[in-house]
Amino acid sequence: MAKVFSSIVQAIMTLPNKNVFRTEVITVTSAGTPVQLPSIYIPDGFDLVIRAKQTNGQKKIYLSNSQSNVADPTKRIELLAGDSIGLGVTNSNLVWIDANENEAQVELIIEA
Repeated sequence: MAKVFSSIVQAIMTLPNKNVFRTEVITVTSAGTPVQLPSIYIPDGFDLVIRAKQTNGQKKIYLSNSQSNVADPTKRIELLAGDSIGLGVTNSNLVWIDANENEAQVELIIEA
């Protein structure tokens, strides 16, 4: 088991760094209307980073893996202004967001 784990760690550590990254700003125009993130491929070994914009003030961002789950308080996470999360997903379109107030925004950061 230790040898397998060591091999996995070594493989992860040898992933090349990317020389470019991409950013996007996504707006929840109408609170209570879930928004699917755009389709952006995430390379193996890299994360999609989602950050609630600092300018959101008291607005809350809700995040989950489906349109129905983002509406369910027991199946979503909450991000406040400045909070961020890294997700090891293959595509950003696997993530849905919503908010408690109109015009809340998230920033996406993707190494491409």
